[in-house]
Amino acid sequence: MHIFFQTSFFHILFIFPLNIFSTTPNSNESYVVERPAIGIEVKYQTLPYSSLKHGDYIYKYNNRLLIEGEYKKNLRDGEWRFYSTDDILQVKGQYVNNEKNGIWEYFYKDGNLAHRIKFNKNLRVDSAFSYYQSGQIASRKFFIGDSAVGTIMNYHENGNISQTITLHSDRTFSKKFYPNGNLKEIKTIKNGVRDSIYLFYYENEILWEKIDYKNGGVWNVLNYNKPDGSALDCCTIKDGNGIMRFYDKVGRITEEEGFINGLNDGIAKYYDDGMLYKEGEYQNNEKIGVWKSYNDQGKLLSEVTYSNSKKNGLATYYYDNGKIQSTGIFKDGNRDSIWVSYSDLGKIISEINYIEGKYSGLAKFHNKTGKITSSGNYINGHKVGKWIFYNKKQKPFSEIDYGLQISREETVGYTLLDYSSSDKKKVQNDTEQVIFMADEMPSFPGGETMLFKFLGENIKYPKKAINNYIQGIVYINFIVNTEGEIEGINLLRGVHYLLDEEALRVVSLMPPWIFGKQLGESVKVSYNLPIRFTLK
Repeated sequence: MHIFFQTSFFHILFIFPLNIFSTTPNSNESYVVERPAIGIEVKYQTLPYSSLKHGDYIYKYNNRLLIEGEYKKNLRDGEWRFYSTDDILQVKGQYVNNEKNGIWEYFYKDGNLAHRIKFNKNLRVDSAFSYYQSGQIASRKFFIGDSAVGTIMNYHENGNISQTITLHSDRTFSKKFYPNGNLKEIKTIKNGVRDSIYLFYYENEILWEKIDYKNGGVWNVLNYNKPDGSALDCCTIKDGNGIMRFYDKVGRITEEEGFINGLNDGIAKYYDDGMLYKEGEYQNNEKIGVWKSYNDQGKLLSEVTYSNSKKNGLATYYYDNGKIQSTGIFKDGNRDSIWVSYSDLGKIISEINYIEGKYSGLAKFHNKTGKITSSGNYINGHKVGKWIFYNKKQKPFSEIDYGLQISREETVGYTLLDYSSSDKKKVQNDTEQVIFMADEMPSFPGGETMLFKFLGENIKYPKKAINNYIQGIVYINFIVNTEGEIEGINLLRGVHYLLDEEALRVVSLMPPWIFGKQLGESVKVSYNLPIRFTLK
């Protein structure tokens, strides 16, 4: 697993003037569209006396070629190529009447082939091949219509087969192999769940499990062995009723579940390296009641209420030190009503109202000491109306009206009102106003290198986000005041509450920055910080 953090700043969107130049050759008309302020240059041709693109098309950014291709009567046609900003070919393939056709190739960042996909004229895939960066084939698939057919082949990087998947109309047969070529697993999938006899082997070819499944549930255990082939006492289950225990290859328990008529029923416990990490109750194969999770030291990480296998009711998440990280209500699997998040010191860092899992209604954000830094409203996940920002003395010092725009990044205009801490009248002194672009932007002490180091040392990738492969970029906005202190911390654009809360927590821990300057004077600057969470 690698965790990457990306930082930069972006500001309010401006409408840049377009410089359009036209020449009239013998046949088609040629145009160059330039946006010099943001480094974009587009060259294309049109049919005479028409706006229909027809001919070569080139798109550049900062003088680097990103896209090249051809249009015919405003439809993409012929070979198109797409490049990275490092001038490395990333994608190439053929269009016919604006639809992908024939062989398309996709490349890794280093230029090595990653995928080769063949499209037919109906935009459906005929075949797909994937490759490791070493060039060794990773998988191959064939399609009829929208469905894969025949046998899907996956490979280990050493060239040995890792899995074969044989597709039939009513079920799928799968075989997995270890890198040394020995058989690992044989299973049948029907209606999306295990069915019939399941076989699993140790790497030394000794049979590990032989279990009869019916409609996804354990029905009978025919064999369950240790690596030396001797029997392991795993269960009391018979004809779909009883207790089933699963073990890892060194004999440590991994799962303990109860079954009635082949369905999960009763208390269930799950283990990692022999340590309990999750427990709860099933009823008729559905999660019910309070489910608890634990860290690798056995400390409580979460308590979540379920009904019908969906999160419904009170949920509380904890830091490793036992303090509450966040708490609130779920409704049909989505966050609902007020959720409160805390720092690992027990101070409130955010209070956000949710409707169907999206920020909707009043939201308040606090710094690491629990003092309010900003407040305002969201609708459907986007800021709206007036947002108030507070200084370290808890006094309002600025107010931004987001109107009813979808998001601040998409807003062309905005209303910014600044208030003094005494009479809340608009301050005329420019050095007291919040600006979005300064002659000298504020910076983290030591520059970006130290900022990366700070983030790397302080961000704790939430374990639940890792387990559910949650990743993305969280955008945090804050104000660096004239003394370099961080104020008005708020969530500009989130990914998932687990990552959003962690990003807010870490920003609240930041030391004072080097303040920004305008015309040689220190000024308050609004700063947007993207933090990229990536799992690999």
